[in-house]
Amino acid sequence: LVYGCDPLRVYIYKEGLARLATEPYVQPTATNLDNLFVHLTNYAINKNSGNFVFNTDANCADVGHKRSLTFVWRYIDEHGGNSKELQKKIREAIVKTLCAVQPQLADSCRNCQPGDDKNSMCFEILGFDILLDHKLKPWLLEVNHSPSFTTDTPFDHKVKFELLSDTVRLLNLNSKKRVKFYKQRELITESRRTGKSAKMNSHKSVSYTHLRAHETSLHLVCRLLLEKKN
Repeated sequence: LVYGCDPLRVYIYKEGLARLATEPYVQPTATNLDNLFVHLTNYAINKNSGNFVFNTDANCADVGHKRSLTFVWRYIDEHGGNSKELQKKIREAIVKTLCAVQPQLADSCRNCQPGDDKNSMCFEILGFDILLDHKLKPWLLEVNHSPSFTTDTPFDHKVKFELLSDTVRLLNLNSKKRVKFYKQRELITESRRTGKSAKMNSHKSVSYTHLRAHETSLHLVCRLLLEKKN
């Protein structure tokens, strides 16, 4: 979750989804490159395999070809690896990737939202796709600026619903800000109608643009939560 560009403010969710290939891995050769079920872990591809196992229990994250990161860390530790060191490397990859684009991102935000003096007008949930090789070296494949929130299984729903719930809590979007937004909008509308400057308490007023962005964000995130819940 990127929630601030200048300075850069980032939150990394502790849970996630591990996607597994549906056939055992073998070294690529000219004769097996066409077997996507061996060389790719994409859910969109592997779900079409006859070997794909769907997880039907939201509380059982160690079954099927889509599992939890918690399971992955435990599996690595149980087989002689060091999951904490791996997680550290993954965090470093995420931070370095975001630092590389921070100057351009901050400049774009300043140009689009010059009134964002609190560095909290916008946010974005990003999805980092990372591949682990046989030496447990993480490789960054891509960054999804619009990660999928499709919930084909109960476990999918559990992970993504909790992610969105935590996002709303971190953004501190609540009904009080909603009320302030509408009051502020009424004052601005009235001042434009009468041609008089709106009188506002400097300690209680909230940036109209800031609230408008938060109101829109709250609407979109809550809509997602309701859609996934239903």
